[in-house]
Amino acid sequence: MPKTATAPANMTPRKPPPAQKAGKGKYLFKMAGLKSVEAGPEYSTAHGAVVEGERFMFGLLRMPKGTGAAAHHHPNEQWVYIIEGELAFEVDGKKGVARPGSLLYIPPNAVHSTLAAPDRDAVFLTGKDLSHGLWGKPVDAKAGPRRAKPGPRAKTPRPPQALIAMRLKNKVAIVTGAAHGIGAAIVRAFAREGAKLVVGDILDDEGNALVASVNKEAGADIATYMRFDVTQAAHWNDAVSLAESRFGKLDLLVNNAGVPGRPGVEDTTEESWNRTMDVDLKGTWLGMKACMPAFRRAGSGAVVNTCSNYALVASGRATVYHSAKGGVLSLTRAAAVEYARQKIRLNAVRPGVVATPRNPPLPADWAKTLIDQTPLGRIAQPDEIAPAYVFLASDEASFVTGTSLVVDGGYTSI
Repeated sequence: MPKTATAPANMTPRKPPPAQKAGKGKYLFKMAGLKSVEAGPEYSTAHGAVVEGERFMFGLLRMPKGTGAAAHHHPNEQWVYIIEGELAFEVDGKKGVARPGSLLYIPPNAVHSTLAAPDRDAVFLTGKDLSHGLWGKPVDAKAGPRRAKPGPRAKTPRPPQALIAMRLKNKVAIVTGAAHGIGAAIVRAFAREGAKLVVGDILDDEGNALVASVNKEAGADIATYMRFDVTQAAHWNDAVSLAESRFGKLDLLVNNAGVPGRPGVEDTTEESWNRTMDVDLKGTWLGMKACMPAFRRAGSGAVVNTCSNYALVASGRATVYHSAKGGVLSLTRAAAVEYARQKIRLNAVRPGVVATPRNPPLPADWAKTLIDQTPLGRIAQPDEIAPAYVFLASDEASFVTGTSLVVDGGYTSI
C-alpha cells in the first residue's frame, strides 16, 4: 500500500525519513521576507498531500507566494502541472514562467529551481518516478552544479519537449501566410503551446519544411500543410474541412497572409491595388466568413487578424497598404460586436517594422526613418511578435475582443 504524507499546516519543515537523507548539503526554500530555511524533503514547506508508491510519487500541493526551491538535481524524471498561480522556473539554464494549464517537464539530472509569484500562492500537481530514490541533491553555490551520475532510464514515458506549455492545449487553428516570417513564428509558438494546426501558404517548399520541423519537435503529427490562396473561397472551405476531418474541430483562425503595396496614390496601378486589397482585406473577410460556422459547431472561437500601425498613422506613401490595413482593423471591430454573443472573439495585432526575409527590403531612407522614430531603436524579429497572437488566441484573453494589440517598439507612442 502506498504511504500518504501531508505537510503540516504551519509549514514547519519536516526532516527526511532516516532511510532517505537529503545528503550533506542544505536543500533550501527561499521564503519571502524570511531567511532561507533548511527544508529537507522536496516541497515540505508547502501545504498538501504526497502519495509515495514503490515506483512513483504524486502530490497535490500549494506553494505559498514568494516561496521557491533552490537549485537542485536528481536522477528522476519529474512533471509539474500548474492549476493556480504562477511558478517561475529555471531548468538547466532555461528560464520561464509556468501558468495555469502549463505542464513543466524536468528531465533526469537537470539542475532546476522554482519560485512562486510574490502575490499569489501556486497550486500544482507534481509527479516523479522513484527509480533512484525520492530526494534530490542541492547545488553547492560555491562549487557550482554537480550532476548526478546517470542511472538506468525510468520506464515512465518522456514527453518530446523538455518544457511543454499548454495555453492552447486542445485548440485547433488555421494560420495563413504561415510559411515564413511572422506566420512561421506564430505556427511554432502555437505548436509549443499545445495547438494543432492547418498551415496555409502558396510557398509549398517552405510550408512543408515548416510543418516537418514542427512535427519533429513535437514528436507527433500536430500540423499539416495545404496550398492556400486566401482570395479563393473554395480554398477556405477546404481548409475548414481539413481542420475538422484531421483534428476534429476548429477553434482558432489567424489571418496573417498579406502583400505590401508601397507606391503612393498616382504610382499605384489598378492591378497592384486589387492584388493588395484582395489578399489583405478580402482574404481576411473570406476567412472569417468560412470559419464562423465551424466555431459555432465547436462552441466558441477566436480570430486574430494581422493588421499594422499603418491602419492608424500615415507614412506619406503605401496608399493601398494603409487602406487595406485600415479596412482590416474596422472589419475586426465590426465583426467582434456582431459575434460576441456567439462566444466568438475577434482581435488584431498591429506590428511595427519586422524583419521578414522574403519581403523586399525597404528603401534605406525609409527604413532609417522608421528605426529613428522607434523608441527601442531597432526592427523587431518575428519571434517577438508571435506571443501577442498566442495571448489573444488563448483563454487568458477571454474578456478581450474588438481591440488591437500594438507590438511596435513604442513607434506609435510618440
